[in-house]
Amino acid sequence: MKILDLGCGVRKIPRSFGVDARPGENVDLVWDLNKPLPIRLHNSYDIVHHHCVLDHLGNPYLFLEECYKCLKKGGKLKFVIDNADYWRFHLNLGNYHAKVWERDAPKNPELHHKMMFQLRHLVKMLNVIGFEVTKTEYIRDYKSFKRGHVDFLMPKFLGCNLMRIEAVKN
Repeated sequence: MKILDLGCGVRKIPRSFGVDARPGENVDLVWDLNKPLPIRLHNSYDIVHHHCVLDHLGNPYLFLEECYKCLKKGGKLKFVIDNADYWRFHLNLGNYHAKVWERDAPKNPELHHKMMFQLRHLVKMLNVIGFEVTKTEYIRDYKSFKRGHVDFLMPKFLGCNLMRIEAVKN
């Protein structure tokens, strides 16, 4: 099974082909993910994966179209992305989320968040491109009740900081 890991960084999926904007030990191809992917990657992969990449790009629709092109027929797109409805992201007049990257990578504005998405917007975008969305879920990147005690009391769309989405190329 061939896997394309877009925006792999230092956490590349084992035995996958990793693409990232910055060079690194696990990166197989350094590429600006705001641009169309090389044609040699098209129709080549069973799975295309990206983790918290889409909201850092200037043109997420183009990126998702490129994911579609890289998949074989019947291939799966699997990704995790920040949930725009998560209540903590709206603290400080909505600047909480953006400031995280500004603080952690001040000299790399290309890595900062550009936009956020609600689940229904992503599902619509994927459907327009030609994907069939097969799974969506709200998830947390932490398990500790102590860390996010209020989160566990809220409806999932407000209390989970991430969304996991799977779609198939028909």
